[in-house]
Amino acid sequence: MIRGRVGPITGIPYVEGYLDLPGLNASGRVTFLVDTGADTTLLLPSGLDLLGINYANLPGRPDQSASIGGVVPAKKVPAVISFTGDRQNLYVYRMDISVLEPRAELNEWPSLLGIDLLRNWRMRYSPSRYSLSFSVDTADHIYERPP
Repeated sequence: MIRGRVGPITGIPYVEGYLDLPGLNASGRVTFLVDTGADTTLLLPSGLDLLGINYANLPGRPDQSASIGGVVPAKKVPAVISFTGDRQNLYVYRMDISVLEPRAELNEWPSLLGIDLLRNWRMRYSPSRYSLSFSVDTADHIYERPP
């Protein structure tokens, strides 16, 4: 079971993950907003800053992300995202993510965990109880802590 958190005022669901961008020597903990309406997982400018990545130097396939605010240029890059469960089990996912081009209006937004990863989990979310948890159905790799 992976535990998330719920914003105390907003009720917005978040989960912490460890993001590694192979070949870029960039990795670190990233807070993801859980977004069942996002088709793909997105790294926003706040995540770029956290990982010390300059978007202009980022290799990757050209991509774009459409949202209520319009279409934002992006780059599609290979990533490894891992999450720690209750028993210190590690759930690892290898996938491509979209890294959004920095724009002033995106600076305060967290990165988004999209349905491309969420389809591997079952979510239990109760904003009134400030509770968020995920049961893992599948992962690319599961490292179980010995009993």
